[in-house]
Amino acid sequence: MLPTLVKAARRPTAIAFAAGMLLGLLVASSATNYLLPSGSEAAFISARVVRVIDGDTVELASGERVRYIGLDTPEMGEDPECGAQEATDFNRRMVEGKPVKLLAGPEDTDDFGRLLRYVFVDDVFVNAELVRTGQAIPRIYHPEEPFARLFAQLGQTAKADGRGSWAHCAW
Repeated sequence: MLPTLVKAARRPTAIAFAAGMLLGLLVASSATNYLLPSGSEAAFISARVVRVIDGDTVELASGERVRYIGLDTPEMGEDPECGAQEATDFNRRMVEGKPVKLLAGPEDTDDFGRLLRYVFVDDVFVNAELVRTGQAIPRIYHPEEPFARLFAQLGQTAKADGRGSWAHCAW
C-alpha cells in the first residue's frame, strides 16, 4: 500500500489537493493562533452581523458597515455581475445573524465611511474563506497588508481548481 501512496503523492493533482486541504485547515482552524502576531487577541472587537449587503460588506447591530479587507467580490448593483449573488449568499450563510470578531487592518475606513476589517466567525477567517472558495478574488489596497501572501495563494489555488465564480465567470 505504501508504494501506491507514494505514487499518488507524486501526481500534481494529489499535491495540489493536499496543499489546498492544508490551506483550508489553516484558514478554518483558529486562524488567529497561526496567522496573527502574539497579543493580537486583545485587538479583537466583538460585534453581531445583522445584514449582509453583498459578498464583501456587512452591517453590524451598531449600524456600522464593514468592508472586508484584502478581497473583492462581484458587485450586486442594479445589474449584478457574474457571481455576485453566489458570493452574497455564501457570505450570508457564514455571518448573517451571528456574533463575529473584528480586527482592524492598516487603514480604519474606506472612502465610503465603511470600517475596514478582518472578520472571524466561529474561528473561521471569513476574508480568507471567501477567497479560498472562489467567491472573491484577492485585492490588496494597502502596501502593509499582512495577509497579502495568504490571500494570493488561496486565490491562485481557487482559480486553478475552478472553485466558485472561477468556474463560470471571466474575472
